[in-house]
Amino acid sequence: MFSDRMRRGKPSPVTTALAAVALAMCLGCGRHALTVPDDASATVDDGSDSDHESDVCDAGLSDNVDAGGAACPRTPTKLVGPFWLAMEPDGGATGFGPGSNVAVGAGALYLTVVSLDGPGSVWRVPLAGGSFSLVARTLGLEQGMLSTPVGIALADSSIARDGGVSGSVVLFPFNCSGEPLTLATTQGNVTGLAADAENVYVADATGTRSAPLASGASALLTARAGTLGLFAGNVVIADATASEILAVPVGGGVLTTLASGQSSATDPIACGDALCWMTTGPIMFESAVVSIIRLAAPAPPTTIVASADLYWPVHLAYGDAGFFVGVGVDILPAGHIEQVPATGGSATTVANMTAGFALNGDCLYWTDPQNGVFTMRVGD
Repeated sequence: MFSDRMRRGKPSPVTTALAAVALAMCLGCGRHALTVPDDASATVDDGSDSDHESDVCDAGLSDNVDAGGAACPRTPTKLVGPFWLAMEPDGGATGFGPGSNVAVGAGALYLTVVSLDGPGSVWRVPLAGGSFSLVARTLGLEQGMLSTPVGIALADSSIARDGGVSGSVVLFPFNCSGEPLTLATTQGNVTGLAADAENVYVADATGTRSAPLASGASALLTARAGTLGLFAGNVVIADATASEILAVPVGGGVLTTLASGQSSATDPIACGDALCWMTTGPIMFESAVVSIIRLAAPAPPTTIVASADLYWPVHLAYGDAGFFVGVGVDILPAGHIEQVPATGGSATTVANMTAGFALNGDCLYWTDPQNGVFTMRVGD
């Protein structure tokens, strides 16, 4: 998913307020910056006696690895305690908690931690459990993170003295091959992030662009922007403002409208041999019907599920066990994960009190603001 995570759709009042505070933190710093810890092997113990490897990088591991076996059991299992409580010198947690972006890569879980009192940060937890380690600190508003074949890509933005929002997409290599690599600069808020074996794709105020993972100049694919996904050789754009689903070839070409009339469309993803996304209907009394839509061309779009139980949708993932929707994870502590069968049916709550999740194969990973990081096998 990407295994990717970012704030999507219409911002909640809580999200908007937190974003404004976080951006204001960097009013005096101009452009954002990312810093890597001086001691790459430094870790913080979660109170267990685990001897698992806890360095920031695992040399030689460059492919995504499913936890499998005992690391991904049938019942919810804690990988590590609520380590964000230990990140401040006094152990306090005021204004400090896990962000909503989680990604899996190279045998580890990566997650963002946000702070209203200073820089945010990116942390790494081994999929087998154990202690965690600091990957980098950010001096801006973290707006998206996902796993690529070669490393973790992070979109980070800040606000300058003149009020302009800018930032960059930075790659942290899995194999410790060097310093973080800036793949692309961004203007305005980042609304979408996706990646394949060769490129990362980012949507911001200038449109949707591609940037090679091996470094090089970025290329504008289209002036349209929104949340992003990849399907059948195309970058798919869910334009919530225009209520449209669009596609442009990954190498550039003609922009095609796949569907229109898709209210507040977000999170386009591949779902088997079809394309899926979410829509949100009119909001009444702080509730709305959220639908998962499936498109298998040349047939018209069909509705998999339509339910108010999915309202405030923040992230959509798909696997052999069906759809997983992150609901309300920007409105802590109300977040939860809902599972919907691939063929449709009622939504079932899989986990409560979540601040973000990632689906990797049959393994579901999520952060719990009060209790830590958990995993559970959701497939057969």
